[in-house]
Amino acid sequence: MLAKVQDRIGEVHDFLQRRLTNIHEINAHPDNLPIMQAVLYSSFIDALGATCYGSGVDTRKRFTRVIVEYGQWIEAETVCPMHLQRFLEISPGLPDLKRRITDIVDKWRNSQDGIIYLGLAPTKDDIAELWPDNGTRKHHKKTLEHFTHVNLLYGMRNGLLHQQYAAKGLPAFPREQENVHYVFWNKFDEGGRLELIHPLEFLANLCDILLENVMNDFKIKDKKPWDIGYFSSYLIDGL
Repeated sequence: MLAKVQDRIGEVHDFLQRRLTNIHEINAHPDNLPIMQAVLYSSFIDALGATCYGSGVDTRKRFTRVIVEYGQWIEAETVCPMHLQRFLEISPGLPDLKRRITDIVDKWRNSQDGIIYLGLAPTKDDIAELWPDNGTRKHHKKTLEHFTHVNLLYGMRNGLLHQQYAAKGLPAFPREQENVHYVFWNKFDEGGRLELIHPLEFLANLCDILLENVMNDFKIKDKKPWDIGYFSSYLIDGL
């Protein structure tokens, strides 16, 4: 019986590895290739979340949970001050937190060279005392958890598309960046704008790490991921 479970784990791993390799190696017009890959990588993360936790867990929770538990993304649960600041501008009621977050963004504007890494972002513990019930109670329908980087990755899956090209009049995104980061466009101008960037290489590496760690966990637990004949509805067959 043990051998049958382990054989099935290996079979599922090989199936998913083929799909992921197909995404890595997909052929398309250069203008469309990064967009197609970004969409497929996010779908692959969806599929791994469904494989781990099943249909009984809602999509956001399993997408973010699989990344936190298996993705080795150390900044996943840090808070994005940019999105939190924008939220507090249209959702008043937390003036102390708004001042704290505005101070962080202003320091980034004044001291960084245009690229800001997530290691500078605050943790939930850094600011939770300024949110109702230490970050857990909803304020204008949101908890502090909604502003973590892993939740923003889930919410921005469709928004990943526009990050794969340089807008007219703006320089190309730095190709050498492998990790999620912020870019300050025209940072010293009145119209300077902070943007959160998810490089394609980050998404590809994240999927590689997730696949291996998820499958290794099934091996350790001696747990069969799929029944025979089952194929995740979150995977696109024939990539």
